[in-house]
Amino acid sequence: MDPREITHTVEILVPPRIHHISTGGHLQVKKGSSVRIECSATGNPMPNVTWSRKNNILPNGEEKLHSHVLSIENVDRHKGGVYICTANNRVGQPASSQVVLHVLFSPEISVERPVVFSGEGHEATLVCIVHGETQPEVIWFKDTMQLDTTERHIMETRGSRHTLIIRKVHPQDFGNYSCVAENQLGKARKTLQLSGKPKWPFLIHRQSVSTRTGKISIASGHGWESSLGHVPTWTMLRVARWVG
Repeated sequence: MDPREITHTVEILVPPRIHHISTGGHLQVKKGSSVRIECSATGNPMPNVTWSRKNNILPNGEEKLHSHVLSIENVDRHKGGVYICTANNRVGQPASSQVVLHVLFSPEISVERPVVFSGEGHEATLVCIVHGETQPEVIWFKDTMQLDTTERHIMETRGSRHTLIIRKVHPQDFGNYSCVAENQLGKARKTLQLSGKPKWPFLIHRQSVSTRTGKISIASGHGWESSLGHVPTWTMLRVARWVG
């Protein structure tokens, strides 16, 4: 009997491993830049590589991108965050590595209320929401005069929320205010108004009048009420409606 030769092929399965991320795990870019990040992985079989974003969707609106390369165009602060490269070939556990993307940008300001209503002797609160990277310095102005912290002027910062509190408002406190934010990349300014003018009408009397064809409900009011309830001006308001 002739000898026979039997050949066996043994394939060694190797779990995925990420060898290289082009940015080294940390990337800092200016607003408006384009970003390209490559993630290299090995394993047997060759792993599939996907990109995702921690606690958020990707800038293209998808949850995952099946590619070794992540490209982000026209970067702004909303596209910053932690991006995760994951390699998976169903052998062992998937491998992952992350990249932290920091976006540097000049200050951006929005205001909670552009016009704040108050009255003499009351308290007024003006709020600016400020974003910037690096963290901007915020200064408050009344017209062109820079404000300092005093017993009546309180300045508070909680995260991106910057607040100017004016206690016991005086007549000279009414007018235009501005918050100015500045960092190494630029400066921004937003204007707010503190007003002692009235805000809305209010009703003080309501009555029903009988007629031959039914009843009319009449609401009468005096004045225009500010946000704090005082009445700086007076007028008469009458509203009538039919009651069936």
